[in-house]
Amino acid sequence: CQVLFHPNGNRLITTGRDVTIRFWSLTAAIHSGRRAEPPQFAQEVLVPSLGGEPSLRISPDGTQLSLTMGETAAIGQMVNGEQICRTLVNGKPPGRATLVGSVAFSPEGRRVATASYEYVDVWDVDSGKLIGSFDLDTDEEKSVRFGSDDETLIVGSRKSGLREYKITAGEDQASLTLSRILDSSAGYIFTNSPPGDRDLIPLTASKSGVARLFSLSKTQDVFRIDNVPYVWDMAISPDERFVALGFSGLAPINAGNIEVWSVRDAEKIATFPPSKGGIARFSADGRWLK
Repeated sequence: CQVLFHPNGNRLITTGRDVTIRFWSLTAAIHSGRRAEPPQFAQEVLVPSLGGEPSLRISPDGTQLSLTMGETAAIGQMVNGEQICRTLVNGKPPGRATLVGSVAFSPEGRRVATASYEYVDVWDVDSGKLIGSFDLDTDEEKSVRFGSDDETLIVGSRKSGLREYKITAGEDQASLTLSRILDSSAGYIFTNSPPGDRDLIPLTASKSGVARLFSLSKTQDVFRIDNVPYVWDMAISPDERFVALGFSGLAPINAGNIEVWSVRDAEKIATFPPSKGGIARFSADGRWLK
């Protein structure tokens, strides 16, 4: 199951194994006395089955969704409540078998980056054209996000750590140049790609039980806790004061729980009961946590 808050704060977007995207209205879910009304179902859109459970990201302006399912990625544009999908086969040549594990929109929404075990691919949103396909750390799990602009790409790899690349357009294919090594610690990826204007990146080494927040500007950790095995997801509040940890159902003690920690003090301030999949998400205004 995947859960996203829409940037305008009025909608919740969910999907699951039935390959259906559901939109929920949060306008009625306002605090009234001591109780908040639950989100109200608004609509659902069936998307093409592309080989697995969808993973979602939403563009900064809230008009487009990127999806990864199995070996395929797609971009969906929301027009009058309808979903128009363009399929992006992750890479060339066609039919290349590779699991797409990470997807991210650029800050201006012009590009989408996808990462598989073999390649990192960059796509043009308007045309759906593959801008560049890059062989980085073959056979290693990777995650991607853009930096503060559409030309800066940050790649996390369990083999090579955290690296920043510069995308340069070319006549046939763009090139990818290593700008700097941000962190060389092996074994970490970021599970929840924050927007490009965020300084902090959540890094997890799930089985070894480490959760970190890495500052791009300081090139060092500003938060780290150990002995938290099977952290499945991490989310940072918009003001970067809090981090939520979502635990896998395999966690020996905290199975499915969501924990909220203070970034400054590295102290746990709240624990929420088990949630399916251990997914943690803050809304754009920081008032809601899923």
